[in-house]
Amino acid sequence: MGVPIPMPPAGYTGYTMPVTEYGVPKDRFFGKETDRDLTNVNMVTARLHSEVNDWLTISNDTRWARYTRWMAFTPTICGTGFGGFADFGTCSTDVLAGNLNTAYTVWPVVGVTQTSTGGQNITTAIARFDTGGIKHELIAGVDAYYQRNLFGSLTGSSFRTGGTLLAPDFNNPPGFTISEAGGRTRARAWNIGFFASDQAWLTPTLSVIAGLRWDSYTAKSTTQAADGSYPPYAKSVTHFLSPKGSVNWEPTPGQHYYFSYARSFTPAGQNVSFLGTVSPSQLNLEPDKNYTLELGGKWSLIGDQLGATAALFRTVKNRGSYSDPVTGGSVASGERDRVQGIELGLTGMITPAWEVQASYGYYDSKILASAPLSVFNPFDTTGNDVAYVSKHNVALWTTYDVATLIPYMPGKLLVGGGANYRSHYNGDPTEIYRIPAATTFDGLISWEDDRYRVALNVTNLTDKLSYTSAFYYRAEVAPGRTFTGTIAVKF
Repeated sequence: MGVPIPMPPAGYTGYTMPVTEYGVPKDRFFGKETDRDLTNVNMVTARLHSEVNDWLTISNDTRWARYTRWMAFTPTICGTGFGGFADFGTCSTDVLAGNLNTAYTVWPVVGVTQTSTGGQNITTAIARFDTGGIKHELIAGVDAYYQRNLFGSLTGSSFRTGGTLLAPDFNNPPGFTISEAGGRTRARAWNIGFFASDQAWLTPTLSVIAGLRWDSYTAKSTTQAADGSYPPYAKSVTHFLSPKGSVNWEPTPGQHYYFSYARSFTPAGQNVSFLGTVSPSQLNLEPDKNYTLELGGKWSLIGDQLGATAALFRTVKNRGSYSDPVTGGSVASGERDRVQGIELGLTGMITPAWEVQASYGYYDSKILASAPLSVFNPFDTTGNDVAYVSKHNVALWTTYDVATLIPYMPGKLLVGGGANYRSHYNGDPTEIYRIPAATTFDGLISWEDDRYRVALNVTNLTDKLSYTSAFYYRAEVAPGRTFTGTIAVKF
């Protein structure tokens, strides 16, 4: 479960970072010997495609899947004082004072189980026709979905303790066993959606797109009582319209400008597919409503070899919850967030041998309305940055075909490299837990011809300490320097 981020002691007004930023070696493992994440996926997909005539195409996509998951994990906490379940000791105050040889706490949560079964069917029709000299492309269809889930929790036979941040204890207590606890949760969700979108060319260079989708979403759940029985399901029903529209102008084949608007929704009970439930006290809630405005353009350069993009955007989101990227669990949010910024991109061939891909994103985020106070969010967060949003994000990748410089060299000999930069972001809306900025570098050398390909990739070339995700007082350390070799043959 990654590395802990110190919980701020009483009276502390700054932010804290993962303990690895204070000097704990990144190879320390804070889990236990029983930690496992076992997942089985069985999936069947079918697709039917029919070109009815020269103006109408109909397709049908169906997918059925069954997932099972048994995950035992060891959440750790670096806090100070008494935390309800266990004495947190002095871990966070010690770390902030520079003492890393301090004990951490193992939270008394052992794991979860999940069995999910569901399917989805999407039928789509695409019609191309003219009306009064206006060219149309109409896309319409039906989207039906069903999901059934059974959630359980794992419990341990005794309380587990941790070691110190410099010497974590990998072993469980003698005789420690894991079993499934009572209190299973049954959850179901289904949705029927009807959608239609029409792009109409008012002139050869000017077109408009108008679309509408209507959804009816139902979610319900029930949690097993102490006597093993299940009370009646708590149920939530949401009906919602999602409009979209855009104006597109292509003055030349190498230029495209657009302005778009879209509104979407997130219904109550959205988390039914991963550890989520519908609360009996929150039936028939209004859905979270989100809208996005975007103004952008695309350009072809160097004889269509290189493409450039630029976009200004503004998204306002009513956020119902923050989700743990590892366990799938969620924490109620109730925020209203705004993210706006600019995205720039460049991709293609500068020369026949030199390829480049580059992107930059600037994201200005702000919490417009705060969630009610809770254990996770103990004070008003209005005006703070939105959690998990980095202000600056840069990605650059380039390769060169060295074979073009070597006479009689067969195939392609690519040598390449790239860099990724992400500025700091917060692991929670209170801005207490921070993930620092990071720059990583990757490399590639490969040779290929019409039949064979041999490649060596190096990720995180400088073995930089960075993180893949965070959730409040925990962060996941990204892999260090990694070499990957590939050999491929075409038959």
